[in-house]
Amino acid sequence: STDVALHLHRDRILAPTLHLLGDQRAAAACCERGLADPALIRVPFLAGVRIDRRVAMGAIHARVLWLLGLPVQAERAIQQAIDAAERAHEPVALASALASSACPLAIWAGRVELARERLQRLLRLTAERALTVWRGYGLAFDGYVKWLEDGASGVPPPPSVELVPQLAQLMATFHPHYVTSRLIQIGEAGLAGWCR
Repeated sequence: STDVALHLHRDRILAPTLHLLGDQRAAAACCERGLADPALIRVPFLAGVRIDRRVAMGAIHARVLWLLGLPVQAERAIQQAIDAAERAHEPVALASALASSACPLAIWAGRVELARERLQRLLRLTAERALTVWRGYGLAFDGYVKWLEDGASGVPPPPSVELVPQLAQLMATFHPHYVTSRLIQIGEAGLAGWCR
């Protein structure tokens, strides 16, 4: 197809898929194409989607850049995604970016104060807007960040919420204590290449 909207939509779908499967270079290419196009396009059958392409792809791009060993660029990408969500006044997009990327990036970088700042924002936003899925991420991160703030002695506490698969994978990247036999099976089956 020569339809620009469909090309952007294809990259929006492929970027997170390739990222989660573990092909970070291909995911980065999708993100870069999608973020380079200035068009404000909403594919008609996705008119109800409330997460702007620049926010969704920016959050994925930040994770991809981190995994490619580019932490400065990753931080820049997530800040641009957050800024885009704020400019568009899209609380769901902002919560998504904070939960899926901004908080994890700060934790991975060992920046506990930044993690706490982003986490407080996520928890406040998700409480105000009743965004239960992203609130679950915040609550899971909260116990771990508190443990870090308290000196990280012993093992981190178990998450205070039931973990959906992607959240369980994220938590496993924070500390080996969160790695379960189920996650190992998923990784060995090739279904979690991003964090294997």
